[in-house]
Amino acid sequence: MASVFLLKKRFTRETDVVARTGGEEFIVLLFDVSKANALKLANRLVGDLRLLAIPHEASPQSGVVSVSAGVASFTPIKDNSPDELIRKADEALYEAKAAGRDQVSISPDSRA
Repeated sequence: MASVFLLKKRFTRETDVVARTGGEEFIVLLFDVSKANALKLANRLVGDLRLLAIPHEASPQSGVVSVSAGVASFTPIKDNSPDELIRKADEALYEAKAAGRDQVSISPDSRA
């Protein structure tokens, strides 16, 4: 699967965590990365996949494989939970999909 290959190729630090969370959904946890850099990395991933132009005849949206990404961040403190971070990232993901897919959106609470 090209998306898993790209994720593992792009996020290679020992602290980077890449995990599949559903059928075609993945999560990448980046530690000690600024919001601006997380956004830059997500945009680079979208661009990398776009350049591959992998055919996807079964897709009703496009003839090629694409990626939509949601970015969220926070500084770990007592009131922040992993579930809240995932919820924010998921909301940003659906914002990217609603805006036309094949792009990145950042959680409003995470804007740099």
